[in-house]
Order: sequence, then structure tokens, then C-alpha cells
Amino acid sequence: MVYGKATRMVAATVVISSVVVMFLGLFANDAEGQIFRRYSVRRSRTVPKKAVPQETKLIAFVKYVQSETVRPSNSDFDCFTDVDLREFRSTYEMIAESLHLDEELVKLVGEIRPLGSSTKKRLFAKATATYKPTWRQLGRISSRGQTVAGQRAERMIASVVVSTVKKMLTKPQSQLEADVKRARDADATPPAPAPR
Repeated sequence: MVYGKATRMVAATVVISSVVVMFLGLFANDAEGQIFRRYSVRRSRTVPKKAVPQETKLIAFVKYVQSETVRPSNSDFDCFTDVDLREFRSTYEMIAESLHLDEELVKLVGEIRPLGSSTKKRLFAKATATYKPTWRQLGRISSRGQTVAGQRAERMIASVVVSTVKKMLTKPQSQLEADVKRARDADATPPAPAPR
């Protein structure tokens, strides 16, 4: 009888602790605080300050390019290594060259163009600082972080996107749009048939 009661208490403790860990895990993985806001009591009716839409779009674009080019680091055996960084450096220039023909980036440059110089400066500084922390900085191995090599690659991507946007801002918007249209038309044109 005592053995059964102790077993039930241990089982109940395990269930309760796993529910607590699961609930805390939701909060830990909640980068934007959505879950916390949903389950917390509203203390005030003030509207939170929203980010400048161009800022959100530029940072989202940087994160998108990073996710497409830098492999995520999930564990010691599934991570972005120094070998990956060497391979990445060989394709880095191609990525940099292709950015100025990206239609979404050209639209974003059109939205950034009318901003004031101090706003642009702040926007570019924030976009350049968009990368995941290293595992050492996090204090654990997690997909929320990155290896040192992975962080270097993410930093390179962030800086090349910002420098490309700065270069694009020096050209007229109509020229950028014409370049994108020309590239799109060149891709859509079927190759000429080979002579017989």
C-alpha cells in the first residue's frame, strides 16, 4: 500500500513538472511575447509602440536571406561549421551580386528612400546587427543560437544587404526597377534553338 502511494505521488510530481516545463518552454521559445501577452492580465490600455514598417521589412529581408544561405545550428552534429563557412565565402559574392536584382529589395529601397538620414542611419545599424547569438553567448546549445562560424556568415549577410541597399539608394528608383525588369525578361526568354 505504501509503495503504491509513493508511486502515485512520484507520477503526479512528474506529470506536474512536465506540464510546468512545457508551459515555461512556450515562454522561452516565444520571441515576440505573443503567448505571454495572450495569457497575462492586461494592466493598461496603452498601445505598444510599433516598429517603423521599413525597419521591420528590412530586418525580415535580412533574416530571410540568412535563413536561405546559412544552415541553422541545432546541435553539435547538426550545425554550421568552419567548413561550411569556407564554402559560404565562395558563394558569398554571388549572393551579393544577385541582391540588387531582387524585386522585393527594390520595392523596399523605394520605401526607405524618403526617410530622413538619421532614421536611415538607425535602420541600417539595426539591420547590420541582425544575427543570432553564439551558443556561448546563449550559455547552451540551442537552435535559437548559432555557432561562431554561423554567426560570422549571418553577419556577412546582414552587412552585404545593408551595403547593397545603400548603393541602391544612390541610383534612381526607375533605373533599379528597369534593371529588375530586364533581368526578369532575360530569365523568361527561352534560349535560341541550336543550329542543325
